Amino acid sequence: MAMAAVCGSSGIASLFSQAAFAAESDIADGKIVRFDFAGLQSMAQALAKKPWGGAPGPLPDTLANLTPQAYNSIQYDAAHSLWNGVANRQLDIQFFHVGMGFRRRVRMFSVDTTTHLAREIHFRPELFKYNDAGVDTTQLEGQSDLGFAGFRVFKAPAPELARRDVPQRRNWRGAMSSPSWAPVISGR
Repeated sequence: MAMAAVCGSSGIASLFSQAAFAAESDIADGKIVRFDFAGLQSMAQALAKKPWGGAPGPLPDTLANLTPQAYNSIQYDAAHSLWNGVANRQLDIQFFHVGMGFRRRVRMFSVDTTTHLAREIHFRPELFKYNDAGVDTTQLEGQSDLGFAGFRVFKAPAPELARRDVPQRRNWRGAMSSPSWAPVISGR
């Protein structure tokens, strides 16, 4: 199993491995397509020959006008983490919401490395907790093409990690499509 992130049409962002499949996840909801490393290499070579895709498209007003405090109050709902329903998983993957200065769409895919099948993970408001962000979620309904601003990878909560004194909710790695002034992603 792998998780791939593709930044709009401008390039390949990242690739991670895990032994599970998107069919076991309730968040990978896209059409099933063939995927293999040779195809990924071909896509990367083709994209490298194209000029940069330009500025990202506009966001709905409710996201474009967020303050930093409002943006930071949006949290990913851990109940919808990628592979959340997979027993004995080692990783927990959550996605960052687009908004404020994070306008570039990042498309996410869950890939089964055994069958070479991939499914896109579409943006849906129910994947997030908006808390007191003041986001008008009615502006987001049906906006599955918003994508995500990025993702972060955690060690999944597990008793064996507690025995080894490994922080369970600490970021392993985070990646966001971000403006040059954006802060570095850090663990919580």
